[in-house]
Amino acid sequence: MRGVADGRLRGRLDRARRRAGLTPPGPDFSGDFQLVGTEPFWGGRIQEDGLTLSRAGQPDVSAANTGVKVEGDVGVWGVGGLVFRLHPEPCTDGMSDRKYDYRAEVTINGQVLRGCASSPLGLEDQPRS
Repeated sequence: MRGVADGRLRGRLDRARRRAGLTPPGPDFSGDFQLVGTEPFWGGRIQEDGLTLSRAGQPDVSAANTGVKVEGDVGVWGVGGLVFRLHPEPCTDGMSDRKYDYRAEVTINGQVLRGCASSPLGLEDQPRS
């Protein structure tokens, strides 16, 4: 539980530093993210209280969010069997007109799923289909 609390505090501090202009420019991995992928269809969420992967015909997989680790310009969440990676580059899902800010990779027990991600606020005003 301490790792989750530490991750939340770290996230809040990172957001406060960015608002105050106290961090160097770079990818913003603060806040929540929604992930989506096709072939096969899957979805995911990165939230302060946890990571969730949803796949058709399978139960959701959840893990604690212990905070983001930045590797170069890539944000990495999770350990062990469930790892989310966000690459700061434009992405499209190939099925809609939505534009995403990050290319996403989710590794679940050795299988890599590829897709896109953005903050929920970044998707609010975009078309849904």
